[in-house]
Amino acid sequence: MIRAVIAAISLGGASLGHAGAQTTLVMRGRASAPAGQVVRVGAEGVTVAMTPVTGAGAGSTERVLSWDVVARVDGPLSGEAAAYAGVAESMWRARTRVDRGDHLSAEPLFEELFAKYAGQRGPSAAVVAGGLLRCRLMEGAQTGAVPALLAYVNAAEADAAPLFMPSLEPSAPIAVDGSLQISPLLPPIWVDLPGVQALARGTWPLSSAADPRPRAAVLQNLYMQAARLEAGMPAGVTTIKVDKDEGLALINDIVTARVGEEGQRIAARQALVARIKKRPALWVETWCRVGLGRSLLREPMRESQLLGISELLEVPARLERVNPYLTGIALAEAAVALRKLDDAAGATRLRTELSERFAGHPALEWDQLRSWPNFTPSKPAPVLPLPRTTSDDLDTKGGFE
Repeated sequence: MIRAVIAAISLGGASLGHAGAQTTLVMRGRASAPAGQVVRVGAEGVTVAMTPVTGAGAGSTERVLSWDVVARVDGPLSGEAAAYAGVAESMWRARTRVDRGDHLSAEPLFEELFAKYAGQRGPSAAVVAGGLLRCRLMEGAQTGAVPALLAYVNAAEADAAPLFMPSLEPSAPIAVDGSLQISPLLPPIWVDLPGVQALARGTWPLSSAADPRPRAAVLQNLYMQAARLEAGMPAGVTTIKVDKDEGLALINDIVTARVGEEGQRIAARQALVARIKKRPALWVETWCRVGLGRSLLREPMRESQLLGISELLEVPARLERVNPYLTGIALAEAAVALRKLDDAAGATRLRTELSERFAGHPALEWDQLRSWPNFTPSKPAPVLPLPRTTSDDLDTKGGFE
């Protein structure tokens, strides 16, 4: 067990309302306490007034430490800090477990903490939501990860880059991309399954937040509309200003291409094609290909639907290892589309390929596949999707180019 106390540094000066008293902050692990004065404690963590610097721009600033890095607060605020001792212990245990790849034992702790922190802001809420996000992604729980992602974006500081702490486990999935600040393994792309129905019809994490961050609120609405459409509920999108937020723009285009009115769908597809031509990260291309294909399947013309199938099949042909979840969705959607176009042989081949290559994929439980005769999908544990975020040789030739 890691020593709880490595450094205890006196943060000279008085805490608020305790003139002349010293407050000592004890950190976990090998971390050193910041030089400054503890001024308050609360659910968000321990707030330290940093020692001001001299010269131009001098001034006191505050830094909030999440509870998972704080072992103990001694001195005038120790009584208030003691109320969070249990939270701090659970948060530290959960975070260190998920850092070493033990998401199975970390998730129950994060679940309990998430019940307290969902909708809140600050570093402690960000650690909890981010940790739960990583656990659910490692399980391949697509819909279950959405509330954690939204809560994390809402909790994190607006200028945080990257949004999520790096994992100490090399095989762990990338929870949040540092440049686009979205989750590569969590596209707003689903088929109609019980989990999607529950997501669409359930309570969204920011619905009860007093003042959610604008970016988090926009993300929640986009994911909500995407889920509602697949669940057979009324859905629609409105024009939003992305203000050079490329991650938000990508999700907006993916959702609008599927949910929007005809003109909106066309404009969104054009944006996705333009993004592919820029040779983006492979996971971005995969999102765009599946988004394009599923959008074209909503058009009435047979030629558009065939083009959509072509875009979808580009993913299993070249991009399977980038995102196995989306590859399975592409195969499932293409199979159903071919069946509707009376190509029973082609549809059966794709359905069989999905069942054999991605046994346990959630799309195998989709009614539009299960309703076919003589089809019993196998159910071993789904393969953990491992993203590949860069490529030096990306072929973007496809149906639109």
